[in-house]
Amino acid sequence: MRKITLALLFLSCMSFVLALIAQPQLVTSQLVGSGSQFNRVVQDVQKTDSSGATPDEMRGLVTQLNTVMQLQNELDSLPPQNTDRRAQVLEQINRTLTSIDGEAIRIAANASERTSLDHLVAYSSGLAAAVLGTIVYYYGMLLWRKYRIKRIMGMRITLPER
Repeated sequence: MRKITLALLFLSCMSFVLALIAQPQLVTSQLVGSGSQFNRVVQDVQKTDSSGATPDEMRGLVTQLNTVMQLQNELDSLPPQNTDRRAQVLEQINRTLTSIDGEAIRIAANASERTSLDHLVAYSSGLAAAVLGTIVYYYGMLLWRKYRIKRIMGMRITLPER
């Protein structure tokens, strides 16, 4: 029993250490163009959502994306002759997209770490409960056997008279 308990304790410690060592990696892609940049930012925001970001975190990203779409509509409505204003709006769109992308990657890393930690706690709790259940079962059976032996030893044997 001690060997099994020690082995389970060792396995749980090793899994905990491995989970702490495995940190999420930040990966960014290169800028190609305004349309592809927008698509990439939307994909990063979707990855952020799927990695476990909270609704409040997503609300900020979506609000910023809506701002970019409004700026894009403004850019489309400007006449081609107004090059200075078009350049300003395009620069603002690029800055906003870069800001959203960086924030989405940061939030995704935090959310991924939070989710990993939640999974680690859940699985460690399950392992601890299994070990505790095994120990309780072992000692319960030990006490039951002692009770049975004591009961058997306390019996009186009477032989029928002939």
